[in-house]
Amino acid sequence: MRAPKIAIGIPVRNEAKSLPDLLHALATQTVGPGAITACFLLDGCDDESGTILAQHAAQMPFEIVIDTLPFGPPNAGRARAASMRLCLEVLDDHPDAVILTTDGDTSPAPDWVERSWLALETVDVVAGHILRRRRQPGTWRTRMEDYFMDLHTVRRALDPIEYDPLPSHPSLGGASLGFRTKVYRALGGFAEYIRGEDIELVG
Repeated sequence: MRAPKIAIGIPVRNEAKSLPDLLHALATQTVGPGAITACFLLDGCDDESGTILAQHAAQMPFEIVIDTLPFGPPNAGRARAASMRLCLEVLDDHPDAVILTTDGDTSPAPDWVERSWLALETVDVVAGHILRRRRQPGTWRTRMEDYFMDLHTVRRALDPIEYDPLPSHPSLGGASLGFRTKVYRALGGFAEYIRGEDIELVG
């Protein structure tokens, strides 16, 4: 099955150190980089994020679109919503096109895009499993993440849902979300919250 045109909305705020890893991860996606347009939204960056993207744009095997918000207080929802508007423009608002979102400091698995669009053949929203790069054993955050993971696994074992089969996970973060454009529009898009815009939309 040939992949549809896919746009990825990526809000960026001072992610110069992480962007090379993200670009490499997108360039090596199994879906084939020609299907991807990465829409980067620079949210008031005052580091070299914009320079890095500009330098890499011509070398990447996928299209890169870059837009900028003026410098101001961090607002994750505003930046993510703006990156998704870029995606809709790139896709010409085609109702069945695929629109994904991740963060500037992520490194998606090689099959992230492919698995997301294949899943969107049968579901309205795809939320991928998000793992932190640095998990320190025994810390409160790691213990809490492990607890919620175990709790969700037990919940799905006791109350199976066809669209969320085991192995399942509780992740609903903006670092890995996907929609058909018509579904994203029907949901109203991301709210311009300082934080928590992802949970508000799909939670």
